[in-house]
Amino acid sequence: MNPRSLVVFGLALYLAMPATAHSQARYQIAVQAVGGLYIYNSENSLPLLRNGKFIGGYGIDASVIRSTDGPYGLALDVQYFRSNAKSPLTFTQTGEFGITFHGRVALDQFSADVGVRRSLAGWLQVGLGPSIAVESRTVEIPNAGIADRLDSYCLGLNAVAAATMPFHETSNRGFFWYYTVKLRYLHSIFFDARGRDLSDYSQSFLTASLGAGIGYAF
Repeated sequence: MNPRSLVVFGLALYLAMPATAHSQARYQIAVQAVGGLYIYNSENSLPLLRNGKFIGGYGIDASVIRSTDGPYGLALDVQYFRSNAKSPLTFTQTGEFGITFHGRVALDQFSADVGVRRSLAGWLQVGLGPSIAVESRTVEIPNAGIADRLDSYCLGLNAVAAATMPFHETSNRGFFWYYTVKLRYLHSIFFDARGRDLSDYSQSFLTASLGAGIGYAF
């Protein structure tokens, strides 16, 4: 499942869910810049990262929210999130002419979160739901011509608090500022092993993120 397939799957799941009230649905779309921290990242325990850790990252998030006159709604969030290990890899070739190679390790996460949202006030929502993701770990040592990539496919849960602030206080439609705080837990279910034996290997990630952006309600 590539990132495009992930987005299609998440959108199909979102559209298949019924409206949560009898009234006609309304929609909001939003785009955010996202920054976050790893509360837990199982990759940080690998010998590969003994000199550096994955601490935080950045990304972009796109959301579609379907609401009704009732307190409940549905949301689909599709997000790209990138993190670089804090310290680069360093390899030294010993001998008369010692050469030092510098490398880097990165994580790229493509995720889709589907959740039920409950409105606590006119401007505040909280939500909970399942998550699916593709997590790609890349190791590169350019000077040595080494590049390795491991893709994992993950399932998990997400919890979010979202706030909206309309440009015009007298209207529920039109542009608005959009802010979120999100927790997401993911655990690997299978890997694109590419010939490697990963039977005793797994990944787990717990992230906390803040998002800020703009949306449109119609």
